Amino acid sequence: MKITDITVFYEKEYALINYSETGHYVIITWTTSPNSGEYRESMEALIAAMKQFKAGRLIVDNRKAGALHPDDQEWTVSDWHVRALAAGHTHAAIVQSSDIFAHISAIDVMSQVMIPTAFFNEVEGAVKWMAEVR
Repeated sequence: MKITDITVFYEKEYALINYSETGHYVIITWTTSPNSGEYRESMEALIAAMKQFKAGRLIVDNRKAGALHPDDQEWTVSDWHVRALAAGHTHAAIVQSSDIFAHISAIDVMSQVMIPTAFFNEVEGAVKWMAEVR
């Protein structure tokens, strides 16, 4: 499945956030491993996108992302995710990095949040899953 009906919401050299109108989900694609400031700025934009499009289902494409710093992991779970839930966050499809440390980092973060989450090797699998959990 290809993503063809996207609206670009946020674009930086390290991250891209799009909204799929047909799928009614937000997708963040990490184009490189962000530093802490870039990560947090992008995650704030992700909440803004969920609010604007009233879409709580997220695809997180981590294929080019590195492992999160432990401080950013903690912030994601204890601060960002609480606010994301308030913004309507309901599901997460994580497209995994081949970097083992990034893979473990994503699993660790998502194991601490209470939303349906699935892990994939390719975006197409995440898109298909989003259609099933609609």
